Amino acid sequence: MKLCPFEVHHITNEPQSVDKPLKPFAVVRVLKLLGPADVYDGWGVNQRPPAPGDIGTLLDVLSAPGLPDRYVVESSHGDGISVWLGDFLADELEVVQESDTQQDAATRH
Repeated sequence: MKLCPFEVHHITNEPQSVDKPLKPFAVVRVLKLLGPADVYDGWGVNQRPPAPGDIGTLLDVLSAPGLPDRYVVESSHGDGISVWLGDFLADELEVVQESDTQQDAATRH
């Protein structure tokens, strides 16, 4: 069962650790991997496994009762071809840049 609850992060120039829920399309950095490489290829599309330091875009949040949220992140080449698509725990990621939608909303308040 996969649902998608989201909340807002505050905008800063420094990367933020994920200490609250993220919104889609935030740019994130992989901090660490807590599982083996095959755990991060559940979608079966990876050209290579994700690695600490990789940058990707948060696409969705997977939620299920009694389980920690998983964050679906995609990393792609400049030509738009996916390098990897994986599900991460919050402790494995840090925010590099919020989505344009989040930034637009923050400037209106």
